[in-house]
Amino acid sequence: MPNTMIITPARKPAFKMKFNHGPFFGGIFISLLVAAFPLQAAEVPSFFGITPGSTTRAEVELLLGEPMPSPAGKVQVFEYQAPADAVDAAKVAVSYFQDTQEVSRLDVFLKTPLAAESLRAEFGRRSLVQDREDGHKEEFYYPRYQGFIFRAGETGEEAVAIVFLSPRLLSDLFVNRFNVCLGKKEFEQARLEAEKARLADPDNAEGFVAQGRYFYALKDYDQSLAWFGKALSAGYPAVSKSKAQTWVGFIHRHHKNSPEAALKAFQAAIVLSSSYAPAHYQMGDLLLDKKDPDGAAAEFSKALEIDPKYTQARLKLADYLYDKKQFAKALEHYETLSLWSENATPSEAPDNLKARLHFRHGYCLMESINELAPDYGKPIAAFERAVKIDPRADIFYENLGYAYEQKGDWANAEQAYLKSTGLKPDSVFSTRHLGIVLLELGRPQEALARAEKALSLVPGKPELMMDIARCHAALKKKGPARDWIRRAVQAGYSGGGDGLLLDPYFPLVFDEKELRKLLERKS
Repeated sequence: MPNTMIITPARKPAFKMKFNHGPFFGGIFISLLVAAFPLQAAEVPSFFGITPGSTTRAEVELLLGEPMPSPAGKVQVFEYQAPADAVDAAKVAVSYFQDTQEVSRLDVFLKTPLAAESLRAEFGRRSLVQDREDGHKEEFYYPRYQGFIFRAGETGEEAVAIVFLSPRLLSDLFVNRFNVCLGKKEFEQARLEAEKARLADPDNAEGFVAQGRYFYALKDYDQSLAWFGKALSAGYPAVSKSKAQTWVGFIHRHHKNSPEAALKAFQAAIVLSSSYAPAHYQMGDLLLDKKDPDGAAAEFSKALEIDPKYTQARLKLADYLYDKKQFAKALEHYETLSLWSENATPSEAPDNLKARLHFRHGYCLMESINELAPDYGKPIAAFERAVKIDPRADIFYENLGYAYEQKGDWANAEQAYLKSTGLKPDSVFSTRHLGIVLLELGRPQEALARAEKALSLVPGKPELMMDIARCHAALKKKGPARDWIRRAVQAGYSGGGDGLLLDPYFPLVFDEKELRKLLERKS
C-alpha cells in the first residue's frame, strides 16, 4: 500500500498500562485505544500487535490464544479473551477476510460503557454510520481506521466497544453503500460512495469496480472499461479483479460486438479467480452462442458448485439436461427452481417462466417415476401449478391429463384432455387419449368418435386403427372390429397379440383363436 496514503504503525502493543487510574480512567483508556498519530495521514492503528488488514488469524491466536465458542449465528466472528493488561476490556471479537484470513476488523468490548461524545471528539471525522443486527449502531472514522459500537442508554449514547478497521473493510462498506445507491438510481451519490471506497483503500480493486459499474449504468462503456482496467492493476483481492475482468468481457460481448475479446476476458477472469461464479456463468453463456452446449454446461456446473444459489446458472444447466433428455439429472434442478419461483418477484420470475419451471418439474418427475411404486401425486401437483399460472398452454393440460390417466383418475383425465383439445383441436395425442379415457369411463360411442377424429388427423397410423377396433369391440360390433383389426395389421401394426388377449374389450367378441388369426393376416 503506498506510503503516501497509508501509514502503518509499528506492530507493538497499543496498551502499556492497566486502565485503573481513578475516576478519570475513561480519558486515559481512550488515549490508549486511539493511536496518537496526527490526522493528516491515514492510519491503521494496532491493538496489542494486531493490525487489521495485515495480521493473520494464526498470528492473532498466537497473541490472544484460542477463540472462545462462537455465538449462535456468528460463525464468522471469533471471540477471544481480552489480554491480561487490558483490564477494562471484557472480550475481543475478530472477523477475518475469507480469502486471506487476515483481520478485517477487531472489536474491543468494554466492561463499562463510555460516553459516545467523548470518543467522537478523540476520533475526529466520522465517515460512516450504520445499524447493527443486535439493535446497536456503529460508526467509523477516516483517516483513522477506527470506530465504535454504541447504544442509547439512560444517560445518552454509550459506546460499548471500540473498533479497529482494516482499510479494505472500510472500502467494502462504502462499496455496499454504492450498491444501494446504484440500485435506487441515485447516481451522483453512488459515484461519491465509489470514490470514498477508492480513497479508503487504493489497493482494493472493489472500489475501482464500483467506478466501472457507475459508468456502465450511465452507458459510458469506454469509461467503464477504463475503470475496470484500473481495477486489474489494483493490489487485491483476486476475486474483485476477476469481477472486473468479467465485466470487461461482458461489455465486449454485448456492447462492442467482439465475442473473441469477450472470450479472452472471461478466460482471464477464471485464471484470476476460479472461485468467482459469474465468470463461469458468462463463459458458459458465451459458449452457448458459439454452439458449444457441452462446454457451456460444464461452466454452468462450475458456477453452481461455487454458488448453489446462482439461479441463472441453474436455469441454463437444467434446460441443457432437459434438452438432452437427461430427465433424472434435470429433476433436482427443476425441483429447486420451481420452489424458488414461488417466492421470486415478478421481475425475477415472470409468469411464463414460473409456468415453464413447474411444467418441466412435473415432466421430469413423470419420466423418472418408479415403476414399481409410482407416485403420480407430485407430477400432478406440478402440472396443476403450471396450468393455474398459464391456462392457455395446451401442452400443460395434455401432460396433466396423461398423469391423471396413468394414475387411473379417469374423470380428471377427461377434463384435462378436454381443455387440451379445446385449445388445440388438432392435437393427436390429446384426442386419442381422450378416447381411451372415455372408453374407461364406459362411454364407447363417444370414445369411437374421438378415435376416428385422431385417425383423420394422422391417416394410416395403425395404432389409431386399432383404437377404433377396440371401440367397436366395446360396443360388441364384431364385424367392424374385425375389419379395423385387419386394416391395422395391413398398415403395419406390430403391437403383438398377447396384449390384445388381455384387453378387457376384444375378448368380448373374439376368442383367442380368432384374434390370433386376425393378427396374422397380411392381406
